[in-house]
Amino acid sequence: MKPLPMTEKSLRESLAGAVSDRNPLRFYIPATMSVQERRPRTLKHGDTFAVFDHYGDIVSTESSPEGLFNEDTRFLSGFHLLINGRRWLLLGSTVQDNNALLSADLTNPDFFDGGALVLPRDTIHIMRSKFLWEAACYERLAIRNFDDRPHAINLSFVFEADFADIFEVRGHSRRKRGRVSITTATDDAVVFRYTGLDSVERCTTIQFDPKPDHLDRQIAIFELDLEPRKRTSLFVTVSCNETPVAEKAGKRFFVGLRKARRALRVAASGAASVETSNAVFNEVLCRS
Repeated sequence: MKPLPMTEKSLRESLAGAVSDRNPLRFYIPATMSVQERRPRTLKHGDTFAVFDHYGDIVSTESSPEGLFNEDTRFLSGFHLLINGRRWLLLGSTVQDNNALLSADLTNPDFFDGGALVLPRDTIHIMRSKFLWEAACYERLAIRNFDDRPHAINLSFVFEADFADIFEVRGHSRRKRGRVSITTATDDAVVFRYTGLDSVERCTTIQFDPKPDHLDRQIAIFELDLEPRKRTSLFVTVSCNETPVAEKAGKRFFVGLRKARRALRVAASGAASVETSNAVFNEVLCRS
């Protein structure tokens, strides 16, 4: 089965909630669905922060506040992980108390071919791990086939970058915007470039390891042959204002994770510890 990029269009149409300039509440973020249902997951490091849904995806709807932001500009406005053109099933997700790492457990839905069940749900498992470090988002997919038989799956990423500023994300519409261009810079990387009205160029680089079987302007496709009871890993790096680098995304993930954890330990060692009887307030303190 082939991936269905139109899935993103249908998501956009079903969840869109644009606000007109004539609306006096044009800076208000419309409530198109329950916050509890969406359970946004947030990460932050320095001037960079990211808002994901509970799958670890970025839902690319016009009214969505999700994305990867750096210095008040959204460098990534859509990022969806699909299996055979469909969304994974969510088992659970969490952000560590120290705001260092987002983890999401995913599994496959049922797939049928001519009425026959060819891939039962809960056969393929993914542990999705994401963190931010120095204006980049690092991601690892740890994939495991729990079946006694091999399975071939089509794993795809669908992505986009709108370079909206924080006011546009909150509903303000601009009469003029800059120009966006997209290039497949190498066989493992896509670069979005945006030249603003201020003539400043910003860029988003999405780099994969290993290289995809197919890489286009807005989709990367991996044709995976998963052996019985075996594991494999994929890595993705999304960088703000950085062009593709020779170093593989897999190596950058582990190097960046070590640096991020070390920096958190150093920061925590010199900070006062405050704990209250309110669990929510404790979580806010841990992330501040």
